[in-house]
Amino acid sequence: MKPGLLQFKKASQIANQLDITCWIGYSGKASEADMDERAIYIDLNEAITIQQFWSLFFHELAHVWCYDHDKYYIYHNDALPHKQLGDYIRRMGLRIERYVDKVGKKLMKQYFPRMRYLPAYKSKTDVQFYKDWVKTNYPL
Repeated sequence: MKPGLLQFKKASQIANQLDITCWIGYSGKASEADMDERAIYIDLNEAITIQQFWSLFFHELAHVWCYDHDKYYIYHNDALPHKQLGDYIRRMGLRIERYVDKVGKKLMKQYFPRMRYLPAYKSKTDVQFYKDWVKTNYPL
């Protein structure tokens, strides 16, 4: 079943409780969290089912939680010059994204204890997507 207005309203309520702005729509680019703006952007092209939607929502919310709690400061603050940040992301990025998934899973359990969280970077396809993203944004 596709996510709809009910899920979008609930997501906005959860985000608002945490003082986070939530944008949901068809952007054509990857979903992301913007730490400076305290905002998350969910691209519905990535969330075909309700379970995918909530997993993606809580994954992006977890990035903001990590930022707020100084987890992986360099990653969540772009705290290095671009080239050095690229080296750091190539070395640590997937490990950090998997940590974010653990946090996202815990956050999701608080709101939807029976729903299974779908981790973002476990499949070969997802790992390749991440590597391609790194190559595009931080070329050698």
